Amino acid sequence: MNSPWRWLLVIFFSLSLILLPWLSQPGETLIACQLRSHIEDETHLGIEFPRPCLDQKLHLDRFLDQARQEINNDEFFPFTIRRMRYQLVDNGFRILGNLAIEYPVIGLVDFELSQTVFVNLNQGSLNVEAGETRVRVNVPFIQSNDLSPLLNQMVNTQLRIFNQKRLQDFLQDTDLDQRMAEETGLTVESINFLVQGIQDHFSAQITEDSVIVSIEVANGNDDDPEGGPSPAIIQSLQALL
Repeated sequence: MNSPWRWLLVIFFSLSLILLPWLSQPGETLIACQLRSHIEDETHLGIEFPRPCLDQKLHLDRFLDQARQEINNDEFFPFTIRRMRYQLVDNGFRILGNLAIEYPVIGLVDFELSQTVFVNLNQGSLNVEAGETRVRVNVPFIQSNDLSPLLNQMVNTQLRIFNQKRLQDFLQDTDLDQRMAEETGLTVESINFLVQGIQDHFSAQITEDSVIVSIEVANGNDDDPEGGPSPAIIQSLQALL
């Protein structure tokens, strides 16, 4: 499914799935990436990825530029995106963009967009909802509220496609499983096998300065074989990390 907004979702769910040290580049002088981890109730492993880790490990500027190109190449998307950047907010993220649209007679009109998306991953299920859409136009006779409803409707339409999807389905629909395979050297089948094995025990949430991943490794009941991922799955996950 080729959807212009799918790339925005790919960017922010790759945060919790491709946070691997082999993506860092030599010679970087940015603030050091320091992961924070904790064990909760002896059943959950929590890993917090602060903003520097997101920038240095994932190079989100590349993802955003790819998203910008994909959207601009979509003939059904009426806007041209000149620049995109992001901010983390509690329970989601905000996309900031400089866009342009062709108006009759007056030609190309530039405007600024701020779009909030609320998103989390709960035991392998994706929950996503469009937040506030703000538009600022620097042309006196064009009202910002002329564009805001159109953009908000486009975002909502695309987000409904992904809401309540299982993690494995989302990866396959967005071809992110193929990217993960390329980066890790594993086959696509191995990636999907691993994700299928852990997705019921995998959750993630976003705060204003980090992404927090939670993996259930046991439920405290030794007699319940379904209490967490199998030893084989855990070993595979350790090999990736």
